[in-house]
Amino acid sequence: MSNKTLLIFTDIGDDIDDSLALTYLSEHTSHRICAVIGSHWNIDYRVQSAQELFNYFDTSPPLIVGMRHLFTHDTTQESERLVQEIKQHLPHNEKITILCLCAATDLAYFLLGAPEVKDLIEEILGEIRDEHDDPSDAGFEGPMGGPRVVPGDISII
Repeated sequence: MSNKTLLIFTDIGDDIDDSLALTYLSEHTSHRICAVIGSHWNIDYRVQSAQELFNYFDTSPPLIVGMRHLFTHDTTQESERLVQEIKQHLPHNEKITILCLCAATDLAYFLLGAPEVKDLIEEILGEIRDEHDDPSDAGFEGPMGGPRVVPGDISII
């Protein structure tokens, strides 16, 4: 398997799944993490949790604060800030793999705000579920699995 350059969206926090995924990718693979975006509500806590995790490692990827005011304010400025911060850390003329370990809202804002990056994206890894799986829990879940009984598989990376 070839080395990948990863852009990771995470809702790291009280549970262990994202911590395990980030630890594995940081310490047990030769993939390069170009940035980690703390995403999906309680953003400061998520970025702080990621920083605490990466303090145990020799190197820490750039940590980016995701969207703070989803659905409650005009998101234009937040979206523009997020896009600019992520673009600072993307490699030039190198394909990236986007790994979404959480709800895909910040990822969607990034892709909408920076359509020019589409040519850099090799793949987007995540799991899309719909109302046929569970009508009360349709949506996008990451490779680590969903909040209920969706199995995960980080080995796809």
